[in-house]
Amino acid sequence: MSIWLTLLPLIEGGVSSVDAGDEMIYAINEARVAHHVPPVRRDERLTRAAFAKVTDMVTRGYVAHLTPEGRGSNWFARQAGYPLPAEWPDDRNFIESIYVGGGTPFEAVGAFLASPSHSVHLLGGAGFARSTDIGVAHLENIWVIFIARPEGGT
Repeated sequence: MSIWLTLLPLIEGGVSSVDAGDEMIYAINEARVAHHVPPVRRDERLTRAAFAKVTDMVTRGYVAHLTPEGRGSNWFARQAGYPLPAEWPDDRNFIESIYVGGGTPFEAVGAFLASPSHSVHLLGGAGFARSTDIGVAHLENIWVIFIARPEGGT
């Protein structure tokens, strides 16, 4: 059984397998292009942020968009040096999607896309249309995806 959570903020260097992270990004971009949405590019800061988040969740035994202290994905992205828009508070999630479950990166993307809130995030719907960057991390059976735009990004 899979556990789904949706959010919107996200750290590299620690994807359990860089190939798996790259496969996830490839699958997401394939879906974005099929929906006439520009692809996102891998950002090392967001990858590091996503890895820090997934490591924190696994180490402390929770799965949520906010840490037990109330820090959101925006906080993790900023800690990794990613310049999120100033109006995005640290105690919120404007960039994160989380998937818990097995399967390949392509199967995980299929599950994300089957979820209305996750598909909006991954496919650039609503307020996510200006997102240009992505970071992906995977540890144990948890995937964390951060898709964002930098301050001043168009």
